[in-house]
Amino acid sequence: MPKDVLATLTRYFQVPAEGGKGSVRLSATVSVHRTALGADWAQAGTLEEVMGCPEQTLRPGERLTGLMSASQVWGDGANRSGEDRLHESGQCRSRTRGGPYPYVWLQSTFGPVTVGVSACGGQGRSEEEVQRMVAQSSGWMRSALEDEIGRPARVPSGSSEPGAWSGENSSTPGTHGGA
Repeated sequence: MPKDVLATLTRYFQVPAEGGKGSVRLSATVSVHRTALGADWAQAGTLEEVMGCPEQTLRPGERLTGLMSASQVWGDGANRSGEDRLHESGQCRSRTRGGPYPYVWLQSTFGPVTVGVSACGGQGRSEEEVQRMVAQSSGWMRSALEDEIGRPARVPSGSSEPGAWSGENSSTPGTHGGA
């Protein structure tokens, strides 16, 4: 792990096939950085990677193609899920599962924490359905995180002011600097 990362945990899930539709594979990752600025820099590095790669190999035999990425700060593009949010969508293909199937990834920062959820659909799964699964999973993670460290202050869209973290459970009070 990079020395700025205190801990990271990834869990893998599978939504079973049902109603004639194939299974969906999901992964959820939480990383805790030493500082909010460290999380910002990690997010900036991730943005650099995803914006420059319309195709990626996840592991041997698994490939993402046709990737389109976007980034929004709090309030931009209806972002209410984190101080900084990265979104990527495209298609996933696998030697073992086939494809192409819809692929969606969402990663957000909350003070010193980044949370990310990705999903690769299955036969008969629409992009909207996979998008909903990712958004719902990300929302659950965000809610649990907000219970622990507080909520981001509402910073007007286009503001150059960094977001402040508030809340009685906040482990990182004060302001949060941007990358």
